[in-house]
Parts: sequence; structure tokens; C-alpha cells
Amino acid sequence: MSVLGRPSAGRSSRRVAFRWVNRPQRLTTDLWQRRASPPRYYLRHFFHVSVTESRDRWTHTVTGEGSERGIEYEFSWVELPLAEEFALALDDYVHKIDVESIRA
Repeated sequence: MSVLGRPSAGRSSRRVAFRWVNRPQRLTTDLWQRRASPPRYYLRHFFHVSVTESRDRWTHTVTGEGSERGIEYEFSWVELPLAEEFALALDDYVHKIDVESIRA
């Protein structure tokens, strides 16, 4: 997996992907129900990751051989605490992040 580009000769793709990312801290895993009838459940994993990348927004283009190849995802940072809820309750565990230590 190469998140931020292709690995140089002699470097593993894992090393490239984590070049700007510190070790992720697992916040929790849960089973989330999207709808009651018929029930639909999703296993979700939540992580907190500190990064040293300075861009405020960026676009990631999926690489590889799968059907998602070429799809572009736009990313940006948000201020915490959040003014509005995330879609699909993806902010359920933001309260577990020590916001003040991130800003320091």
C-alpha cells in the first residue's frame, strides 16, 4: 500500500506510507447499526494518528489494480471540538482524543 506515493528503489511501500505518520493509536472498535429494518451492521475501527504533514488539504488518487483505481478522495483537517456531527456517526469517539495536547 502506498498512501503518499510510490516507494523508491529499496524502500518498502509500508515505510513510504508512514513517512509522515506517527504510530497510530487505536481508540476503539465497535459494531454500528446503520438502520433498524432490515438491520445493517458495520464493524468500525477508530484510530488517532499524529502527522507531520503541513498541508491543510490534499487529494489522494487510489493506485493498484482494483476497481477503485483512479478514484480521487479529497481530504482536509477540521478543528476540534467539532461544530457539527459527522455523517454516519463517524465522530462517535472524537471525545477520546486529548485536543489540548494536539495543539501544544
